[in-house]
Amino acid sequence: GQPDASQRYRTGGVAAQAGWDNAGVEHSLAVPPKVSPAEPYPIGKLVRHEEYGVGLVVGHTGAGATRTVKIRFKTAGERAFRVDMVKLEIMR
Repeated sequence: GQPDASQRYRTGGVAAQAGWDNAGVEHSLAVPPKVSPAEPYPIGKLVRHEEYGVGLVVGHTGAGATRTVKIRFKTAGERAFRVDMVKLEIMR
């Protein structure tokens, strides 16, 4: 038979994972970051910006249309960009 919803939740499905993410539980950076539609630029990713060059994603603020990504560049220091306005190339 099919497991009920509470059993599926306990097995650590997608909904359980989303619940942990929403709770602000930090995942170890030792785990390779995954690119998901909800988070195109995960913390720990190296990205390239056409003006500032290569930088490291160090944080995020906001949500939805106002979501910003904070990137630390070697030459330009830390900069924040609106996720829906900036074009960044994922390096690895």
